[in-house]
Amino acid sequence: MRILLLVVFIGLVSGLKAQWNITVTPSKIEGFTGSVRNLDGYYEKFDGAIRLGKGSFYSFFRGYAIFDISSVPDKAIVKSIRLIINTKHIPERLSVPVEITKLPVNPRQASLEDLYNSINSGILLGPSGDYLKTKSENVIQLNSVANDDLTSHLEQNWWAVGFRQVEDGLGGSRTVGAFEGYDFTDSIAPLCVVTYELPYKRKFYEGRKVTYIEELTFKNSEITIEYWDHLKIDGDIISLYLNGTPVVSKYLLKRERELTEVKLKTDMPNDLFLYAHNEGMNPPNTVAIRISDGITDQNFILESDLNSCEAVLIKVGR
Repeated sequence: MRILLLVVFIGLVSGLKAQWNITVTPSKIEGFTGSVRNLDGYYEKFDGAIRLGKGSFYSFFRGYAIFDISSVPDKAIVKSIRLIINTKHIPERLSVPVEITKLPVNPRQASLEDLYNSINSGILLGPSGDYLKTKSENVIQLNSVANDDLTSHLEQNWWAVGFRQVEDGLGGSRTVGAFEGYDFTDSIAPLCVVTYELPYKRKFYEGRKVTYIEELTFKNSEITIEYWDHLKIDGDIISLYLNGTPVVSKYLLKRERELTEVKLKTDMPNDLFLYAHNEGMNPPNTVAIRISDGITDQNFILESDLNSCEAVLIKVGR
């Protein structure tokens, strides 16, 4: 179930890792943002509006938001999270101190008491008592605890945070109103910007050491790969793997060029490596390769033996 709207996805490859930014916002499905109210031990849940602070008759609100993080790769290393809350729709009033908390329970499944207490006692994911200003766009930089918490939820495909208001010395807690109203207007929905890295360069494949000799960039994602025996025809049998999947399988190299067409991933670097099934008469196995996207041509040589594989990293970009 998709519960996030993908807004921006930008990648930058640098060194051994690629770093990406992804911006997401809760969807318009009920139950993925809301509040729970504690009225002297009686708990009530409200879908849609994120509210916090003190209500009437000594009731207290705590808010929450659930994010679908299935679009973030399972192997991602989260480096930074920025929470953006737009309060331009909230009537003018004093700014209020807000805390963002770790939320280990799923608000759609937990009991209301557990949900309220989890938010109330949750570990801080950002600055303590950071002021949430009304009539503005608030950007809250979350901490390393938040980075680790989101990373630990990647295989579960959801991540939730809680919102609570702290005493501000100005007459106690007040209800701040809704971050996101029941109309679910996209312009006032909270945004979560996640920056993460992916270690794309594999170190081994089936026990063989993988060494990257070059990094290539093409403008188009659809490419052709030509391959042929670089030196003397000596019975080399090879496979070519793209992102761990064979695109050429157990092929006896010839002097004549063979061609295969493949499509690259555009949201992450691709790795192409040579796998030797034998070493021919003159080891190691050596293959000449030419890659073209119709605009750019790249030529290189890969060598592999029964203990190692050479590879290139391929990115689609401008």
